[in-house]
Amino acid sequence: MIIEANRQHSTKTYVYQYGLEVLLLLYIGIRNGEGLALKWKNVDIENEQIYIESSISRIKDSSGKRYNKEVSPKTKKSTRKVYLAPQAIECIKNTQERN
Repeated sequence: MIIEANRQHSTKTYVYQYGLEVLLLLYIGIRNGEGLALKWKNVDIENEQIYIESSISRIKDSSGKRYNKEVSPKTKKSTRKVYLAPQAIECIKNTQERN
């Protein structure tokens, strides 16, 4: 969701790279990797919450090369519902309208 929003912005509207992720991190306290792994299906505006189901992690392969991979959260409690602050809801709605 965040990566998609940053790729598909209007040329008339200036969008900071990773702006939505930074706001979500500030407003609701999700981890960086969790923010990068969010998809639109994880957002429930009606119930004012998001579902954290995965994270993006930096992985090193056998040759030593690093790459990003979507992984399951480290613990069962890391898979959770997070309630959205009104500012976060407004930010998400604005991003949906632009895409």
